[in-house]
Amino acid sequence: MSVYFYQNDLGLCRRLILLALMLCWAGLSLAAEPASRVERLLSDANWQFVGAPSNAVLPQINNPDFGNQNWQTIAVPHVFQTRSNFFGLTQSWYRHHFEVSSNEMGKRFYLIFEGAASVATVYVNGQCLGEHRGAYTRFAVDATGAVQPGKENELAVYVDNDPRHTRDCLPNKSGLYTVWGGLYRKVWLITIDQVHIDMLDYASSGVYLTPRSVSITNAHLEVDVRVRNDGVRSEPVQLRTTLLAPGGIENKKWLLSTNLSAQTLAELHWSGEVATPQLWSPTSPQLYHVRVEVVRDGRVVDAVIQPTGFRNLRFDVHTGRVTLNGAPIILKGANLHQEIEGKAAALADQDLRDNFAFMQVLGFNFIRLPHYPHAQLEYDLCDQLGIFCWAENGHSNFEKQDLPGPTADQITIEMVKQNYNHPAIAVWSVGNEAGRDVAEREVQVVKMLDASRPVVVANMICSNADFHGINAYPGWYGGSNLWDFPRRGFVTETGAGGVTTIHCDYAQAFARHDVYEPEEFQQLLAEARFQHCLQENDGRMGMFAWWCLRDLTDVKYKKPLGWNTKGLLSYAGDKKDIYYLYRCFLRPTEPTVHIASKRYFIRMGAVDNGIKAYASSPSLTLWLNGQRVSTLTDGDYTQSGGRVVNHVYYWRVPLHYGKNSVLVNDGSGHTDEAVIYFYGANGLPELPATETPLITHLGSSNPANPAYFMDLPVQSQWPLYYDLDGSADNSFASLPAMVAGAKWIALRRVTKPGQETEINFKLERNATVYVMTTKQPAPPAFLAGQHFVNTGLPDLVWRDNQLMLVPAQLFARPVSAGESVHLGPPDRDMIVMVKE
Repeated sequence: MSVYFYQNDLGLCRRLILLALMLCWAGLSLAAEPASRVERLLSDANWQFVGAPSNAVLPQINNPDFGNQNWQTIAVPHVFQTRSNFFGLTQSWYRHHFEVSSNEMGKRFYLIFEGAASVATVYVNGQCLGEHRGAYTRFAVDATGAVQPGKENELAVYVDNDPRHTRDCLPNKSGLYTVWGGLYRKVWLITIDQVHIDMLDYASSGVYLTPRSVSITNAHLEVDVRVRNDGVRSEPVQLRTTLLAPGGIENKKWLLSTNLSAQTLAELHWSGEVATPQLWSPTSPQLYHVRVEVVRDGRVVDAVIQPTGFRNLRFDVHTGRVTLNGAPIILKGANLHQEIEGKAAALADQDLRDNFAFMQVLGFNFIRLPHYPHAQLEYDLCDQLGIFCWAENGHSNFEKQDLPGPTADQITIEMVKQNYNHPAIAVWSVGNEAGRDVAEREVQVVKMLDASRPVVVANMICSNADFHGINAYPGWYGGSNLWDFPRRGFVTETGAGGVTTIHCDYAQAFARHDVYEPEEFQQLLAEARFQHCLQENDGRMGMFAWWCLRDLTDVKYKKPLGWNTKGLLSYAGDKKDIYYLYRCFLRPTEPTVHIASKRYFIRMGAVDNGIKAYASSPSLTLWLNGQRVSTLTDGDYTQSGGRVVNHVYYWRVPLHYGKNSVLVNDGSGHTDEAVIYFYGANGLPELPATETPLITHLGSSNPANPAYFMDLPVQSQWPLYYDLDGSADNSFASLPAMVAGAKWIALRRVTKPGQETEINFKLERNATVYVMTTKQPAPPAFLAGQHFVNTGLPDLVWRDNQLMLVPAQLFARPVSAGESVHLGPPDRDMIVMVKE
């Protein structure tokens, strides 16, 4: 089932359930029951922003110059640091105007920030409401005394991401990932009654649900609620609690009466038994909800709905085994950071849902959400889709960098309290490859809040942790044996880099991490790792997480602000070859057929480098240039040393010079196709053309940069050039519809010294010739006088050799059959495409 079936967000679902229950219980019409809590989403396109570098001073809000800044209109979520200019800005002001009806006079007003990196100070109408430290946890401020009902109000937020000012935060900085400065998650305004469920308990829901003694026949559920009376008189109230079974069916009710004194906070507790609970698991994520209502003077004045689930998850640290509801389970998935190309950390809900759609297709039952608390929606999706998750507090710096103290405690408490009720959260982590002092202290902080889950760390020293995750990279960060890996324990990271613009023959498949990372080496390491840790796993490796689901920004490949390239997906979300292999291992009964190394479209190495494919079928047949080659059986493929790897099919078949058409078939109607050109030594004779080629007389003036016509459509996310060695990482982003189906002329990178060239070709049929170039202030000199017209397509981008998204331009020229085209040496990166 695709994640896209979850079309209504959880907030809407909660409001619909709230409305239905109000009508059912009270027997009132919609008009008769006033809203108990009003949530306004302030995140939209009507924000203003001004930023500054570390050496500049932004005016304070009471400074006359504050309103005279060069404000830019932006949309929140927003980050002010970019890949191309990360160090240019370190601080910023955001401001937004909103109105509150005069009918809401006498209500309480709270502002909820889902995330601001890294230190945020909040003002309403010039009044400072407080500061929050920490980039990744939610925080709330009481705005009641500052909001003016019936008038326009100004919200202003100062956000500071200067490393000098975030030393006490988790993380204070990181060599493992990028902390993007900005107001990068949603902002809410909550209007609420004077008597309400507490909003200020570390920005949690104020409701804490603890299932205990869970079995198939019975479970015990404890409910803890914090209720505030901010009014001026004592109030008799009722707390009405309803347990809703999966599907929204009422299961159980509790009613508790109490008297709340003015200006007080009450912490209330009750519990009950749940007979024959529907157990939560990845294969059947039976999700309950608990609705807590505050009833005053016979009406509901506040209500909160929180998820819960009944499951019994156990980690055996002595054997490495995991059991769920009494049965063995292996948690299998990957790690995922909260960033994507083009948006950094300022993700929309749909971006998060897209990532979870990938997880569902792959067959994950586990996701590690490193190295910090993630967006609330991600934990909600884990609950709904049956994906266990590892939650982490942000302590991910090396020894003696992160500081123990009140801010670290606060961030850890926020992580636990804000996410306490999610049944999908398997463990709380208080450190990854980090300093011991912070971790030892935060273990105790977590245990005082939640005794129901293990408190863990990954790849570091911490004597108080319940268990340690294994971050192991044999064959990548140490040793050359791809099979040298533990056989038991809880694997939190492993993997290898794979850059989609770097390719090589399998016999030459080696890697120099952060320098040269071909996809073919990533394939070989993933084949060994998946076979060892999944196919041959007898259960003593109870957790396995690949690093990572998606590439992310990291100071690694293509420094200074490069990529961590170990993803199953590229930074843009394009599927790498090992994505399909992982799916075969995780979902072996679901059809998967994929030819590997399609992006290795021109090969100049060994003629029998071969064709490799990944499939979940028991056998696979190769057809080359329309001729059946052979059928292989699952288990025929072995790596060096004779180690069998399932789901891999490899034919060391020689290729013809020029174009080779490849097809694989699983015998059940599932196929995949590829086109591969071979221009190495000892190729079989070139196949005769079946029709007059579109392009003839193709020539390059530089023998070091020969030109080849690719008789296959251009592909988004593919390399531009065929020198696939890391020196020409230029690639397409999303291609415009105008060039869909166009063929292209392949060259080495034309702007590399020694590879400058002129090209000539003749069109045999009418077609449009397109030239896409990197956008520069001056028009392309090499197109002057060639009658090419700028198509003027807006927002056209591709990637330069540093893998940065940069503006591009597309030029077009209709060419008649028999006409020749001559292009002089390009003065910028470019590619020529031809479309009939």
